[in-house]
Amino acid sequence: MDAYGETEGTGDVLLPESAEATAAHLRAQQARLVAAAGRELEAVASAVLGERFDSLLRLQAKGEERAHFLLKDTRGGEATLWVDALPMESDVIARTVTNTTSDNYVVQISDRLPSEHLARVLAHEVGELMAVRDRSGQGLAPVRESLLSRGAEIGGSGELSSEDHGRIGVLNWHAARALDARLPEQRRAEARAELSALIDSCGMRPLAAESEADGFRAEMRAAQVRRLVSREFLSVDAKHLRGGPLAPGPR
Repeated sequence: MDAYGETEGTGDVLLPESAEATAAHLRAQQARLVAAAGRELEAVASAVLGERFDSLLRLQAKGEERAHFLLKDTRGGEATLWVDALPMESDVIARTVTNTTSDNYVVQISDRLPSEHLARVLAHEVGELMAVRDRSGQGLAPVRESLLSRGAEIGGSGELSSEDHGRIGVLNWHAARALDARLPEQRRAEARAELSALIDSCGMRPLAAESEADGFRAEMRAAQVRRLVSREFLSVDAKHLRGGPLAPGPR
């Protein structure tokens, strides 16, 4: 065996000890993220879908590394989900691979994702994949232009993109956390702050001062359009939470 772990005559190559340790650490991190997703996905899906949520059944097969679920909604729809953690490009934290013909969806999470951000990322992906599933089921093409972004053009089709639905999923998740009496007040306050920041980035309330009359009116009109289009998909918590997307903004 040489310094690099190669065994003469066998053709077998062993990784250097440091590389073996790194690979083992990576596999352990991936397993932790997948296990955490398995624990959190039901609460996340319930918050994202609100009254539409019916059930989440775990379908994990023995030896299967990915988390495997069947998601059902109250409209009789079903989607098969897998959640996996794997290396991704540095600027990507998650993506969902879809097969709308079979209603199979693979949520892929970056194995660099800090676990404290996992639920938020899952909320975005669940909101997005359900939107993809819904439009496909109606025979509709995807909406290409997002509306829930400050500065996005208002006056097009007035429809939400799958990315918009992902943002609504996160809004619903933060609203549920903000009202969860089981959480410490600090966590609830953090959820309210995250919700407020996301509402602003989605352009769902004006930020211009009322003294800037033209700017304020333009932002208010755009915010009203975004809230109206989003209302159907917002949870009860998100609609009625003080400071939520349908509550009056600061004056």
